[in-house]
Amino acid sequence: MAAGSVAAAATAGALVGFGIRGRPASRPFMEAGRALLGHDAILTASSGAIVLGAGILLHIVAMLVLGVCFSLVAAGLRGVRLLLAASVFSALVFVAVHRLLPLPPAPGLMTGWPTPRLVIIYVTLALALTAGMRLARPTVHGR
Repeated sequence: MAAGSVAAAATAGALVGFGIRGRPASRPFMEAGRALLGHDAILTASSGAIVLGAGILLHIVAMLVLGVCFSLVAAGLRGVRLLLAASVFSALVFVAVHRLLPLPPAPGLMTGWPTPRLVIIYVTLALALTAGMRLARPTVHGR
């Protein structure tokens, strides 16, 4: 769970950063909420909050699922091998999302984003999964 939690926070931060440049900052999550609830969602003040909440929830759930999947694969890895495994895992997620799935599972993984932004999102995902795995391990005194 720690890997997914760190991945959710890190990628959400990158998405908000991209959203700020394009205004509003919530745009990536609004897009995900609309995709989840239906493309025809008319935004009133109350429905806009629901769409935004749905997009944020979708992002969190997707990152938690990816974190659990990565934890199952990389439980015994450390150091450079862990970072390499996270990079390969992130690349496989990219291929699955952008080549195999008809609908992306999370806002940070949306298709149609410029390639440099996608690279930043997936590098952020790999680094966050690595950091989350490190945080999830129990610490041993003296090490």
